[in-house]
Amino acid sequence: MRKHGAGFAGPFFFTDSQRLLFRGLEQFRNFMADSRLQINVPSFRFANGRTIALPALNVHAGEIVVLRGRSGSGKSTLLHLACGVLALPPELGDAAIEAQSIAGLEQTARDRLRPRTVAWIPQRVHLLSALDVMDNTLLSFRFAGARNDDGDERRAASQLDSLGLGALHHAMPETLSVGQASRVSVARALAADPKLICADEPSAALDRESSALVAKAFARYASAGGAMLLATHDDEFVGQLTTDDASIRTISLERP
Repeated sequence: MRKHGAGFAGPFFFTDSQRLLFRGLEQFRNFMADSRLQINVPSFRFANGRTIALPALNVHAGEIVVLRGRSGSGKSTLLHLACGVLALPPELGDAAIEAQSIAGLEQTARDRLRPRTVAWIPQRVHLLSALDVMDNTLLSFRFAGARNDDGDERRAASQLDSLGLGALHHAMPETLSVGQASRVSVARALAADPKLICADEPSAALDRESSALVAKAFARYASAGGAMLLATHDDEFVGQLTTDDASIRTISLERP
């Protein structure tokens, strides 16, 4: 009978604990593969000398992460750092969008990430006064270098219509209410279908009905695989973010 030495390559069986370990590693790999945003900035010091502690966070495809907290708690600062609106010195920490680090990037380099990769919805709306509602919405495609085609306009129109702006495609910004202009800003961010959307107090200028329309639009976006990070103190708006196909997670920040 032939003897098998140390080099025997016969059948090998994993123990239950090893199978659990491998399964956990696979789940972690899939978890990280879906990551759209990672940020770890332990603290941030303002020009006036005040320092705030900031939580590390990870935002994944199909997820809405809501930053909650009183004014001065750091939710807007964390949002601005995470999305490249505010410069992040490497010595403070790191942030990565779609696995690309943005720490230390100049403003122009950070701007290139928008709007196809990350779209920004500021609390204070910025619409170009010389362009009508449709053309302002189409700016998300122009900034991304896309050519003007019917598909872009159809997607822009679809977003505007879903936000109750169907009759205002050709209205000029000066004729809009603050709430209508805010919804145009939301439509512009959604139109180009970015990987990540960052929104700062998106319901601040909205009435209850308009707020519900925006919440539904955000839920649809996340359900289709988008990732969202938003800062808000609006409890009712957070309650309107309902979806069975996306994860909604809340992170509370405390003012020091």
